[in-house]
Amino acid sequence: MQNFTHVSCGGIFMKPLLEIRDVSLSYHTVSGETKALSNISFNLMPSEFLAVVGPSGCGKSTLLNLICGMLLAEEGTILMNGIPPSPGDPRIGYMLQKDHLLEWRTIYQNVILGLEIRNEKTPEKLAYIEEMIDTYGLDKFRTARPSQLSGGMRQRIGIAQALINDPKILVLDEPTSGLDPAERAKFRNIIGGLSKNRIILLSTHIVSDIEYIADRIVLMKNGEVSLEGAAESICGSISGMVWECAVAQAEADELIAEHVVTNLHNTHGGVALRIVSEARPTADAVCAEPKLEDLYLYHFRRELGNEPYKA
Repeated sequence: MQNFTHVSCGGIFMKPLLEIRDVSLSYHTVSGETKALSNISFNLMPSEFLAVVGPSGCGKSTLLNLICGMLLAEEGTILMNGIPPSPGDPRIGYMLQKDHLLEWRTIYQNVILGLEIRNEKTPEKLAYIEEMIDTYGLDKFRTARPSQLSGGMRQRIGIAQALINDPKILVLDEPTSGLDPAERAKFRNIIGGLSKNRIILLSTHIVSDIEYIADRIVLMKNGEVSLEGAAESICGSISGMVWECAVAQAEADELIAEHVVTNLHNTHGGVALRIVSEARPTADAVCAEPKLEDLYLYHFRRELGNEPYKA
């Protein structure tokens, strides 16, 4: 899949900030070769928010590691302003899925660790760090240890660390994994605000986190891009296939075995179901507007173990 490479803005053609062209990568082990990524291509313009979505093992983290220069592609190229990324590239801020905060250092000491390692504790960068500490509500925790903080607060530290060089691209690998709903909502607001000045590239399997804040979504399956576009556009691929109905418990059991059920709740009169099916599942089923979660559960039904039972 290859999307456009230039955008016209008032007659001026803008070149993408990040270009990914036909990237492939295999892992070689004693048991043989495993294809991790196959012919991945897409471009990102400045200030664009792209979410890479898919279940575990689909290649999301591998792709992010390639973009950050931590892995080298076997085939294809990755260019940022025409130059390949390299490990520790200051143009790219990377927030790992699991934080690597040092428990014996304070929050402030963890945030400035990157500057200390690179001997870059300039007045300008220290002032920028103070601004981030204030922006992300870390000021009253600056002398605390990471073990004293909630998961959401630890993620805010990770964001501050990733932004330490004011990068043009911010890469976030499963940033809301393990957070409770309230912390996830706060983190979404932080991420949404950051996309004004830089590219945001985020991987996740929690589709509710990105449905309304991502400009574009890439669905990955088995190391390949299977769908790409705005949420409304890709959800259109299952338009006319999402149904809502209310049935008795016995009929509900049959429908669950035969269809992809994306939501279920018990009512006083039986069971209310939300179903993705090419055909109307019951005579009185009502067609509903597809959501990203419907698409995700239907598209990855085999990978998630939700494939309907067929006798």
